[in-house]
Amino acid sequence: MRGRFQQHQRCGIWQVIPIMNKTGADNNLSHDGWTTAAPEKLYPAECHFRIIVEQAFAGEDVLRQILAASEVTAPLAPGSVSSGGKYRSLQVGVRVHGREEMDRLDRAIRAVPGVRMLL
Repeated sequence: MRGRFQQHQRCGIWQVIPIMNKTGADNNLSHDGWTTAAPEKLYPAECHFRIIVEQAFAGEDVLRQILAASEVTAPLAPGSVSSGGKYRSLQVGVRVHGREEMDRLDRAIRAVPGVRMLL
């Protein structure tokens, strides 16, 4: 694949900034310019998750248990509170070693009661 890689804000996905050929296109890219390049180029990757929870959320211990199976690079920490005070965020950094691990974390965190969104 010809081009340079640029990491998207969400870990594990890289955008290829193509080096155009004489026809003006690079046939190795998908139509939107995003690729899931060879895994050895993407992983391990450090992901920074922001978990949006309800203000009264009391499941930090559950989240820590889920994260214990992963390589945490920045511990679970409080983030900001929404302007209406209904939601707040938690932040965590995790090094993932493959897409499967990232998907597993995503599903497990979203399944915790009180979690509204995972960014």
